[in-house]
Amino acid sequence: MVKKYTALTQNMFRHLARGEEVQYGTFRVKATDEKLVVRGVMKDGQEVELHYRVRPGKEAGFSKEQFKSIFAFREKPIFSVHLRSRRAKPFGQDDTTGEGREGRRFLPRPSTSSKGA
Repeated sequence: MVKKYTALTQNMFRHLARGEEVQYGTFRVKATDEKLVVRGVMKDGQEVELHYRVRPGKEAGFSKEQFKSIFAFREKPIFSVHLRSRRAKPFGQDDTTGEGREGRRFLPRPSTSSKGA
């Protein structure tokens, strides 16, 4: 039997109230010291940690509206930490050629001779 969405969200809020980390979509959420900490990978490939102030609400002390606005990216976090990016290249890798320093390709210079002119 499939649980109703409201039962799943109520269960999530109960786990958060106990200090446990829960999965919400592709994000991991944890409530600590009057803050909500949301960790996950953004659409652009950056792994981030977002910190929000907890707004009190009816769902085990949490506001369902705050969760909706957080995951719709309408609420601004207190601060955020960029952990790493999938697009980041290792040290020494050239952005234009995609090769490391040792294997860097150089384009030939334009010919200065006037053979065909």
